[in-house]
Amino acid sequence: MSYSNVGDAGAKVIKIFLLTKFCFMKVIEALKIGKGLLKTMQENCIKVDDCRYIDLFEEYLVMTANKEKKSYIIAFLSEKYSVCERKVWYIISRFGKECKIGAE
Repeated sequence: MSYSNVGDAGAKVIKIFLLTKFCFMKVIEALKIGKGLLKTMQENCIKVDDCRYIDLFEEYLVMTANKEKKSYIIAFLSEKYSVCERKVWYIISRFGKECKIGAE
């Protein structure tokens, strides 16, 4: 997009405005954008803060594929991600479940 008719200073102001317009939004706007995904998450009992454990689960899958022992994997991930072993088992169980899209 060209802003040559407003000069360099004007172009900078317009670019800053456009960037901040998209960087800041009201909560309702964010909810509207993600409404479908949030509804699916709610229907499948997926918590928003579960995203903290995505790396943990992906590392679990890699270690399982490498034929590591489950007890070693759980202990290692527990230490690395600073969560108790029971929590690691819980995360693995939840993340491995099938997700129902459009569940009623």
